[in-house]
Amino acid sequence: MRHRLRAALAIAALPLLAACPKSGQAAHADLQSHDPLSRADTDEASGHLDQAIDDCRQALAMSPRRLDAWRRLVQLYAKGARLPEITHELLAKSKADPNNDALHYALGLAEFAETRTAGDQALVQFQQAEKLQPSEAEYPFRLGVAYFELERYQDAVGPLQRATQLAPEVAKYHVPLGLALAKLGRKKAAMDAFKSLLHLQPTSKDVKLAQQALEQFEDPMRDIPQAESANVKRGLDWLHQADQPQQAIDTFEDVLDRYPDLAQVHTLVGLAYERLDNSGAAIEHLEKAIELKPDDADPYLYLGELYYAKQKPEKAAGYFRQALARNPLLDRAYGRLGHIALTRGDAATALANFKPLVVLDPDSADAHKALAQAYAASGKYEQAESELEDLVARDPKNPEAQLNLGYLYAGLAKQAKTPGEHDERAKQAVAAFQKVLDLQPSNVAASRAIEQLRAQAPK
Repeated sequence: MRHRLRAALAIAALPLLAACPKSGQAAHADLQSHDPLSRADTDEASGHLDQAIDDCRQALAMSPRRLDAWRRLVQLYAKGARLPEITHELLAKSKADPNNDALHYALGLAEFAETRTAGDQALVQFQQAEKLQPSEAEYPFRLGVAYFELERYQDAVGPLQRATQLAPEVAKYHVPLGLALAKLGRKKAAMDAFKSLLHLQPTSKDVKLAQQALEQFEDPMRDIPQAESANVKRGLDWLHQADQPQQAIDTFEDVLDRYPDLAQVHTLVGLAYERLDNSGAAIEHLEKAIELKPDDADPYLYLGELYYAKQKPEKAAGYFRQALARNPLLDRAYGRLGHIALTRGDAATALANFKPLVVLDPDSADAHKALAQAYAASGKYEQAESELEDLVARDPKNPEAQLNLGYLYAGLAKQAKTPGEHDERAKQAVAAFQKVLDLQPSNVAASRAIEQLRAQAPK
């Protein structure tokens, strides 16, 4: 079972080792038309595994050091349960050409995936590939991931750090580094590794892995005495499953009678009181949790939510910022801070919070609309237009997005410097508002906007 899991993680498309950024040679090859590797994807999807393997070999014939082609080739042999074949072939080739870093890399992938082969042999191949070509970030990355899958987290850190130093712009390289650091309990270092994702272009899977890793530091069961674990779990069920906060409070406070210094339990009691709208008791327990464990993000986040609901935005913002200082991947905190900033007319701060919000929640229409609003408030109309147009393209039946796009076009029409530009923007606005009416014929805002635009049109 262990070997099968390792093989899947080493070769298949699980988040940690899914298709990784290509080397410069591979990226150049991808620009060529009729790329054999693209055909391999089509052939594999059609069930023609042998043809997909031939496609990979054609890609390697064109570019023998193409790392993504080697990865796909090994992956296809693994899918066809033919790993011994490719392992034997690569072993012979690497012996005949011992200075070929790409062959050592491919052999490492095959050996790591081969259920009959110990992981240490793969480590040697990745180490040799890196030794031969120390400027290729993919090699220390794979070495670090192999160490990680072998649960040698301390050994994984060094290679993964080298990978991120060689290619700091590659989001995927930062994820296993943060995971390894989190496994070692090095929260600050893990947090820094994950925080870098906010300035890159991570996949949603990368983000979820990073968030889950940081959430382990806020695990309510962490540091709970074994004798009380069942009681805390019962309280969690009352709170989250049954939505019975009073029963949860009774259960948690019974635990606190015996262990009054459990910060996580104070946080849960505070959250339960918050759901009952008992602000005084909620604040008391959340502040106690902060006193006991000042590095936990959750009590700051819950206090921020409490004051936000009480319409005390400045106090809420302070707690949201402190929560982010302890966990930089809290999308809710970025969203709240962005809206607070917009409300007080601080477009720059709104942008600074909505940008990471979109990274953390890329599928959220509300996040993209908020970012577009912040761009418009900052006078960055092209970026606002791009956000809204992308949102409409993804969800053409979203009337609110269409309405916002119409308002943006109308605003751009007013600012137009020439009659021609004004007319073009006005036409775009009318078209957007008309799409709203197509979706919602009784939408008063869209009807009025069209009337106003037509009234302003030159006679």
